[in-house]
Amino acid sequence: MTRQQLRRRGRLLGVGATVAALLATAACGGPDTPGGGTEGGGVGSEGPVTVWTDSGVDAQLVEQYLSDWAEENGVDLTVEHQVGNEYQQTIQLALQTGNGPDVFAGNRTNVLIAAGYVMPLDDFVTDDIREAYGDLLDPPQTYMSGGSLYTLPSSITTTRLAYNRDIFTAAGLDPDAPPETLGEMREACEAIVAAGDASCVGVPLNWNGFATWYVDRMAASSDDDLTVQGAFRLSEQQYDFSVYEPVIEFFREAVAQGWAYPGASSVANDIIRTEFAAGNIGMVMSASWDVGELNEVLNTEIGWSASNIPVPDGAEFVQNLGSSGGGWAINAATEAPETAGAIVMALASPEVAEMNAAEFATMPIRPDVEMPDRDDQLLDYAPTDTDNPTLNSPVAGLAIQGETYRDVLTALVLGDEEIAPALQELTDRYNAALDEAVEDGSVNLADYAGS
Repeated sequence: MTRQQLRRRGRLLGVGATVAALLATAACGGPDTPGGGTEGGGVGSEGPVTVWTDSGVDAQLVEQYLSDWAEENGVDLTVEHQVGNEYQQTIQLALQTGNGPDVFAGNRTNVLIAAGYVMPLDDFVTDDIREAYGDLLDPPQTYMSGGSLYTLPSSITTTRLAYNRDIFTAAGLDPDAPPETLGEMREACEAIVAAGDASCVGVPLNWNGFATWYVDRMAASSDDDLTVQGAFRLSEQQYDFSVYEPVIEFFREAVAQGWAYPGASSVANDIIRTEFAAGNIGMVMSASWDVGELNEVLNTEIGWSASNIPVPDGAEFVQNLGSSGGGWAINAATEAPETAGAIVMALASPEVAEMNAAEFATMPIRPDVEMPDRDDQLLDYAPTDTDNPTLNSPVAGLAIQGETYRDVLTALVLGDEEIAPALQELTDRYNAALDEAVEDGSVNLADYAGS
């Protein structure tokens, strides 16, 4: 299978052309479009509209942008910020009880889509938007289901191996030649630990994201047929956890040999990031948001860089799996669908992507939006043709019997059980659950088909 890759292109359009086209379409409102075919329908004539944002750093920018947009287009608009760590539960409860907003920040919407709470965007997407996004609107994508588009992402979080250049130099390692394989990581760990008091690598097992952000991405760095949230092969539409074996072997060895930061079983990622910033860890898996966290929040004084995710020995690097984000969704029960559609298209404009990129160091997912000029490590995370948005496995629709793959991976890193048989047992259980989910309709494999 060939994954659709991000390509950097010249700027194609401005927000004015995009929204103007949508407003014109909405004003006509054909009978086959949501909210269309009703007398007096269209943007600005459907009554008040509410938009919910999560507590992300761009919330204030979104509010100001939509305030100006609403004034220009005669829309009675309210923006509400949902503060706290339970945004997903908050929006789900609001939608279930009929109290949801018209438009909401729509990351991780697969459960909401399956429950019928999210309106497809297909009838609102203009030709300009389709041209600008290009292959990113071809299934399978995490923001699509049944061939329909449910959110339009505005950014991509890229992933890399972050490493401390000072620790590398002190260990006699070349800071301009970071490890490219797990074998080279082992060699670096031996040198780093032998040279001083620093730990070689962070292994945050007390973090729910360890499997997804560490193991999944290391396994997929040499295999573009894999999803995250479990090693699901898109071409075969089956789970294959055997690909985790060399990654688990490395982390098990790192813990056993004392290369890992102490207390792996109880350490969360926030601690690992803090200790890396303090100069106590040589290498960590990282994402583009870590640039701001390390440099501006933790005020690190270390010299550090980021490089491609290492691959298993004997494999060839093919990709860094990132994560698409910043999408916006429409409540399927909204009484103002045309206005909601126009809002989502406006928020997907290059203007908004450029503002977010400049103000908050987010990576624009639109191929026609360029990265702003920077003089820090964010350049190490700039999207290239080997950065791909993740595709999720069907795990959300499965009724797993026994331990989850996250629990099994943690136990394997910390224990001495044979890795290959344990991963085979995991593969068998997940594929059995997948077969049941396909049979009862909980999972539609067409949403996870490779191309």
